[in-house]
Amino acid sequence: MDGQNFEEIHRFEGHTSVVVTICIDFVKRKMLTGSNDGKVREWNLDLYSSKEIQAHNNRISGIVYCGEHIITSSFDGTIGVWDNAKKGRLLWKSMAYGRINIAGCTFNKCTYVGDEAEAVIIENGGITIT
Repeated sequence: MDGQNFEEIHRFEGHTSVVVTICIDFVKRKMLTGSNDGKVREWNLDLYSSKEIQAHNNRISGIVYCGEHIITSSFDGTIGVWDNAKKGRLLWKSMAYGRINIAGCTFNKCTYVGDEAEAVIIENGGITIT
């Protein structure tokens, strides 16, 4: 940044606690934010508007787009799969052992790994737990 001055374009406000994770889809011009308030917000980067999903009862630990779905994980040990096309309708939620972290994601395949080393693979709308 070498002494360059940057100007704030917009401040995204809406969470009631600190934002701990973000995911940006540059093609769709959208951004997901996950917070310690257990909520996820999807932001339209052109209009600066957002919609909220009450995703978890504890802090969000990971968030990602996976095709037309939003995948969330939380320190409450759950994974949520949300139908983004239907305004955030919950499709699947699972308790896992310990904390869940995103291990990797491509366009339509996401892998989560828990503290106990079990893996949850979400691919093309199907869910596999190993």
